[in-house]
Amino acid sequence: MQRLRVLVADDFEEMRLLVTRVLSQHYAIVGSVADGEALVSAANILRPCVIVSDIGMPFLTGPEAIRELRARGLKIPVVLMSANMTDPDEHIEAGAIGLIDKVDIGHELIRAVRSASNGSIYLSRHVRASMRPDSRIAKNGSHFTHKSEPRIQAPADLAWGLKGTAA
Repeated sequence: MQRLRVLVADDFEEMRLLVTRVLSQHYAIVGSVADGEALVSAANILRPCVIVSDIGMPFLTGPEAIRELRARGLKIPVVLMSANMTDPDEHIEAGAIGLIDKVDIGHELIRAVRSASNGSIYLSRHVRASMRPDSRIAKNGSHFTHKSEPRIQAPADLAWGLKGTAA
C-alpha cells in the first residue's frame, strides 16, 4: 500500500524536524521547507497529498501560500499549525482544511493529516477551546463551500501520547 505523501513547511527548523518525525511514522515526507514561497514551489514540483504548514512564515504566510496554490490550480489539502491560533474562520475560508495548535501536535497531527486527505475539516482540541462563541465554525459546523461539504472531525480530549494516536 502506498503511503500518503506529505510536505512540511515551518520557518522554525526544530519544529520542522519535530513535525517530520511525528508524521514520518505514518506518512511519506516528500519535502520540508522554511518559507511560504518555497512551499508553493515545492508543492508545484512534488505534488504531495497533504501539506502541513505553519501559519506565520517569511515571504508568504500559510494562508497566502494556500491562495497562491489555488491560483495555480493546485487543490492540495492544507493543515495549518500555529502556537497562537487566531481567527480559525478566516483560515478555513482561506482554504485550510485542518487547524492544529502546536500544543496538540503529538496527540492530533497524524489524525488531522488523515482527515485532511479525506476532505474533512479538522480542528485540534486547543483550537476548538480558543474559538469565539460567535465563530461561524462553531455555529455552522461543516457548512463551508469546500468541494464536498466536509464534516468537522473533533475527537474527545486525548490523554495518551504519540503511540496512542494511530490513525
